[in-house]
Amino acid sequence: MDVRTRTARERSGLTALLVRPDGCVAWAADPGHVPQDTLEAALERWFGPPAA
Repeated sequence: MDVRTRTARERSGLTALLVRPDGCVAWAADPGHVPQDTLEAALERWFGPPAA
């Protein structure tokens, strides 16, 4: 997985985004609230279960 940090031209008010390879947003977090359980679910859905 590649991690890329960018600054948006227009601020959406979000803290973080998980963007699929096709450019669609798979997960987003509001400022001050990053729901770990939903991030983990999105990561597993798009990248598969974690390796042991």
